[in-house]
This record gives sequence, C-alpha cells and structure tokens, in this order.
Amino acid sequence: MLQSSFDIYSGAAIKVGLFTLAGFLIDFTVYRIWISRTRTTKHQVAGAVARATHWLPTLAALLIGVRLATPSLELGSGSSAFTSTTSQVVAILAVTAKLAILAGRIVRIVTSREDNLLPSSTIFVNLARGMIWVIGLVILLAALQVSIAPLVTALGVGGLAIGLALQPTLENLFGGIQVLMSRQIDPGDFIRLESGEEGWVRDVTWRNTTIQMVSNDLVIVPNALIAKSRIMNFTSLDEQHTITVPVGVAFDSDLEHVERVTVAAAAATQRETEGAVFDWEPLVRFYEFGDSAVNLIVVLRV
Repeated sequence: MLQSSFDIYSGAAIKVGLFTLAGFLIDFTVYRIWISRTRTTKHQVAGAVARATHWLPTLAALLIGVRLATPSLELGSGSSAFTSTTSQVVAILAVTAKLAILAGRIVRIVTSREDNLLPSSTIFVNLARGMIWVIGLVILLAALQVSIAPLVTALGVGGLAIGLALQPTLENLFGGIQVLMSRQIDPGDFIRLESGEEGWVRDVTWRNTTIQMVSNDLVIVPNALIAKSRIMNFTSLDEQHTITVPVGVAFDSDLEHVERVTVAAAAATQRETEGAVFDWEPLVRFYEFGDSAVNLIVVLRV
C-alpha cells in the first residue's frame, strides 16, 4: 500500500517536474533570442514585452503539469476542486501582474518619445497599472463565482462616503492629470513656484510633484496646490532666457568708452561661459543717474 502511494505521488511529481523543466527551457531560449534582437531603441516596446512575459511560460507549464497530474493522485472531489481553483487564481494573478508591468513599461516608453502628446510621468504609468489590476480582479472574482452585482451596489451606496474621505487624494490625482494634460508643466521643466522655490520638475505622481532645486534638495508639492498656484515656467516656450546685470560707473566716466569696454567684456563672457548663448550680442543700456554713480544694465542670454 505504501509502495503504491509512493509510486503514484512520485509519478505525479515527475510529471510536474518534466513539464516545468520543458517550460523553463522554452522560456529561457525564447527570452534570450527575443532580447538579443530587441536591443535597439526602435524595438523598445518589443523588448518591454519580452521582459514582462519572462517566466510566464515556466509558470504555465507548471500549472499544466499540476492539472494533468492531479487526476492520477485520486484525490477527493473537494481536494481536486481546491487544486483547480488554486491553479486558476495563481494563473490569473500572475497574468494580471505581468500585464500591469507591461502596461506601465509601454506607457513609459510611449510618453517618453519627443513627438508624443502626453508627457512622461509616473501618474500615467500608475493609472495604466491600476486599470489592468481592476480588470484582473474582476476576472478573478468571476472565476471564483463571486457575484459582482452586490459589490457594485455596495460601492455605489458607499461611494459618497468614500469620495468624501478620499477628497484630498482625488483632488491631487485630478490636479496632476489636469496640469500634465494641459502641458502647463512637463517633467524636466525649470519652474518657480508662487512661494519662491524654483527647480527642475523631476516627476508627477498620483499625489504630488517632485521638484529638484538648484541646491539639489527636493521639494514635494501636492498636485492640487500646483494646479491652483501661479507658476513661472522657464522652459515651456524657449530654453533661452534673458538676464540683466546691473553696473554702476563714476559720474565723470566717458560713457562711450564704458559702453565699448562693457560690451567687449560681456561678449567674451558669452563666448567663454558654459550655458551662455555663444552668438548673442550683449546690450548695454544706461537708465539713470544714481546717488553715487551712473547706472546701466548689461543684457545677456543664457
């Protein structure tokens, strides 16, 4: 009796092991070939698909092996049903997780292209992943024969309370979407907040916007505040900016000579300074007699 049980279970284990090994070999071979042919930039989406679906063939072969080996174990109806349901749950969760990863990577690739209308931001990646998980959970509930209608009804009844409780979160979510869709700011823009902080926009998530200041510190601002505030964007139209440098000279100075020397010095600065516009012709403008000097400004471009 003991030997017979051992033979049955060992046979089932060998069958599962062989299927898993076959799935692993197929997975490994296809993945290596696929990745080697999608290393270029124009194959980014294909490469993302290859990475996202990696290990799915191995898992599928394992589950198939389990399903085929289960009848030989002569389990009771309850145990067989449990094994079948567990296999379905694992398969649905695995596929959902992989599809969520794939959706996030594809959105990231598509939104990072220069000709794309949508900016590259974490908020769109999270929205794509969230939609995939919602669909996957609905399919999982259907597989478990759980009625969705009472759940939808309960969500409808409690929707008002949930909406009130999540009002700040939803306000930040839609504020971030509004700012990105209107292209008021994009990741990479240099902006100045109404409160005075300024820096580069690094990312916009579902809750906040991250700004890296010149000091290399990070400012975390809620999206709702960004949507409501006055913001100066230095990057959206043109990356070049005009700056003025105030200068004062003595009252008895030769102003024509001052202008020539100042223009020459400013032109040399424009040519030699990193970040300056090389071919910009500096301007000098005298504008007032101050208390102790003739004041002028030098106009430069960076």
